[in-house]
Parts: sequence; structure tokens; C-alpha cells
Amino acid sequence: MERVKHTACAEPMVERDGLVVAVQADRALVRFERVAACGACRVAGLCASGKDSRDLPVPVPGGRRLEPGDRVRVGISEASALRATALAYLTPLAGLLAGLLAAAFLGLGEAGAAGLTLSGLAVGLLAMRPLSRLPANRPALALIDTFPARNPTEPDS
Repeated sequence: MERVKHTACAEPMVERDGLVVAVQADRALVRFERVAACGACRVAGLCASGKDSRDLPVPVPGGRRLEPGDRVRVGISEASALRATALAYLTPLAGLLAGLLAAAFLGLGEAGAAGLTLSGLAVGLLAMRPLSRLPANRPALALIDTFPARNPTEPDS
């Protein structure tokens, strides 16, 4: 199988292999299969691993032609992956702590403190979705390698 290298990234990347299922003008729709470790991960809903398979659009560098059935290796920077993980874990934690501090400041009893703390956690969980959709928090996918389904020098049948 031919391998075509697309990028020489200076920064470390988190890489996943996927299958091209459709091609548009400058993007390919790539299907990523869930790996076994992703089932218990709490960040799975914010990355490509949240379901059994997930299709994501990946920009295709100019001059490269992909076809459905090609295997590709896609990456995101480790900094982007770390930012997404921090968003998924720290946002609910911040809400929980804000609720706890508010309860302490207001001098609420145990039941009130528990209610306000859980309310803060709920606000943190609800805030994750809109925060993850902000452009600065959306990791950019990069096409790293392609493994064409057929040898490009072979004639079409």
C-alpha cells in the first residue's frame, strides 16, 4: 500500500487513522472507529471517539486527491487535545467549586450547600457545550498521511 506523507509538523501531534467515506471540494469526510479505551473516557463526547464511529470533515491540502475507501492518518496538536481535555474536566469542576464557595459565603446549612454545589456542577456541565463550540476551543484536524485504496499507477478497470 502506497503511503503519501502530507505534513511535517514541528509540534507533537495526537494521531488517529480513519477511512475516507466522502470527498467534497477541499474536505474529506473521514470515519473514525472508536478504540477500546474510549468507552470509559469522559471526554469522548468532545472528540472523534464518543460513538462507535464518527464522521468528521478534514481539510485536504491543495493538489491532493482522495477517494472514498482511502485510509488516512489525521492529527491534532497535543496542545489542542490538552485544551479540550481541560475544558471537559475543569469547566464542571469550576462550577462545582463556585457553587460550594457561594454556599459558604451565604452561610447555608448542609442541605442548602449541597443543593447550591450540585447546581454549580450542573451549570458547569451545561457550559461545556457552548464553550467547546467557540473557534478557539475547536481543535483543527490536519491530514498527515494517506494510504490510497488502490495504487494510483494502476489503470482503472
